[in-house]
Amino acid sequence: MTKDRIQHYITLTRSPIILSPILGAFYRELPSSPKNILLSYLVLPLVLYPSSQEFLSTARKTSNLRTFCQKKDCIIGLHQRINEFKTVTNRIMNDMLGKQFLKLYDDLSIKYDQKDLMPSKLKLEIKSAQNLASKIFKSQDIPNIYRQLGIVRL
Repeated sequence: MTKDRIQHYITLTRSPIILSPILGAFYRELPSSPKNILLSYLVLPLVLYPSSQEFLSTARKTSNLRTFCQKKDCIIGLHQRINEFKTVTNRIMNDMLGKQFLKLYDDLSIKYDQKDLMPSKLKLEIKSAQNLASKIFKSQDIPNIYRQLGIVRL
């Protein structure tokens, strides 16, 4: 009985409908670059984890990937979290591409294609996703981001 409750809770809290505004906010702020679709797998594990969410929600203009990686509690277990959120991320991306909130280009770059963000009650998570895109990932290339975070394989 308890296992069913936990499964239902996980299903509700990791719903693509609920979490899609987070990825939309991330791609709205992210500068366009080739293969930036690969960054989608990092968004939910970083934004929804409490210690990294705390850092990202209060990130300053001087914050960058190096200062983020110096806080070890933000990136501990990141590989496992990426694997946990991989299927949810794929569902969200498929849903948002189908609804034309995101646009996929030939060089595997993603661009948010709407003027306004999708409505959501997840204000802190959306702010964290925006800061992740505009402050932490803004001037980094994708292989360097994965290397600094210690991710060798998706």
